[in-house]
Amino acid sequence: LSDFHSEAPAPVSALLSGVLIKCGAYGVLRIACPCIIPVITQLDVPLLYLALITAVWGAFMAVMQRQIKRILAYSSINQIGYIIMGIASGNPIGMLGAMLHIINHGVGKALLFLSAGAITHNTGSRNVDELGGLGGQMPVTASTMLIGGLSLAGVPPLAGFMSEWLIFLGIIRSGHIYIAVLGLITTIFTMGYYLWAIRRIFFQKPKKGLESVSEAPAIMLVALIIESLLVIALGVYPQPAVKLFSIYLNEIKQIAGGL
Repeated sequence: LSDFHSEAPAPVSALLSGVLIKCGAYGVLRIACPCIIPVITQLDVPLLYLALITAVWGAFMAVMQRQIKRILAYSSINQIGYIIMGIASGNPIGMLGAMLHIINHGVGKALLFLSAGAITHNTGSRNVDELGGLGGQMPVTASTMLIGGLSLAGVPPLAGFMSEWLIFLGIIRSGHIYIAVLGLITTIFTMGYYLWAIRRIFFQKPKKGLESVSEAPAIMLVALIIESLLVIALGVYPQPAVKLFSIYLNEIKQIAGGL
């Protein structure tokens, strides 16, 4: 995943990370969960540990990267870990959070990859160490990337906060408080690698050769602004998505005989 993201155009990376890598989670929720909820509740601890390891490994690998798109690629692994933790909790609240996070991560990560594409388009570089001081030259791109990063780090009132809160609440309700605590600690690293990259790219001393860099083209900014508004809207008013997913959870309860 990280190698592919490094070479793929930004729109392809946005589609892959925002939509395609969640097909597995969608398949589990749509097909497996109605049939094997009793199995999930019996194997919840191994599945939760596997998901937690995925989240922690993705976070630590993202911290060690110096290329923007590789940071975002490992971040996707980190976020998928959160989604599977919600599913593996076997709790309706955790599963609701997982379904919400599929949507929220899709929108937020697409925003981040498109922002990274705008940076690469204007500077010709994807290496964080070669960038710096772009906040004054690309203020809209800087704002949209900050919104996407803070959302996936679980900062309210952005979209990622609500879904991650429900995921960890569901894990606590299922009786695995220590796993929820470890997962919450992992979100600190999520915040760390996003803010580290954003600070280096936009808010440090400008690097030589970047003095003539300007804001991204208008057609790119339109996409970034629309995605940013979606991230804010899903955080402030998630009720339509919650209502839709609640219908599905009720159907699972009827099929599986309750949760």
